[in-house]
Amino acid sequence: AGRELKEAHEALAGRFAELQDARITLDRQATQLRTAHTISELAQRSLDVAVALETITKALVEQAGFVAATLTLGDGSRTASVGTPSGDQLERTLAGRAGQVIATLTVTPAPGADRQEREELLDFIVPGLAIALENAIYRSELERLVDARTAELRDALATVATTVDQLREVQGARERFFGNISHEIRTPLSIITLATSDLEARFGDQLD
Repeated sequence: AGRELKEAHEALAGRFAELQDARITLDRQATQLRTAHTISELAQRSLDVAVALETITKALVEQAGFVAATLTLGDGSRTASVGTPSGDQLERTLAGRAGQVIATLTVTPAPGADRQEREELLDFIVPGLAIALENAIYRSELERLVDARTAELRDALATVATTVDQLREVQGARERFFGNISHEIRTPLSIITLATSDLEARFGDQLD
């Protein structure tokens, strides 16, 4: 009976340890979900690439608990950094939907932090960050194209307005020209008509 009780106790202790491990795993996953959701939500609000970079790095420090975070676009044109990198660092590549590298991320875990837990958290949130940043890049590029097209249309409208003004000037000059020509033609004709009428009045009988 004592041996059976001991075995049952060991089984319960093993089961309790499994439950504890499961609880820790669930807590870790819940933290990952909350962190990923919070950071992605913050990043999705950013319409500008520079703001998105700053938002993501700030959230990685304030929400995910990293000491420092640096995010650099794939072409190196923009970089955002929060905190002071030191010691062991973790690096990840953010890939777009087409597989292209859109940014590189470097973070510094807090001293004494579980490296595996930090690695798992980073792997969990990076895909969401990549989507948010790619959306910001797309929106910024779209806004740039819209602004460029708007400027082209504005220039085209200005050109059309100038052309219309020039056409009006040409039309006015033509009307003045033909008005002057008509006046010059009418004046001699009026004189001839008057002269002819006067001659007819004087010498009408003789002309018949």
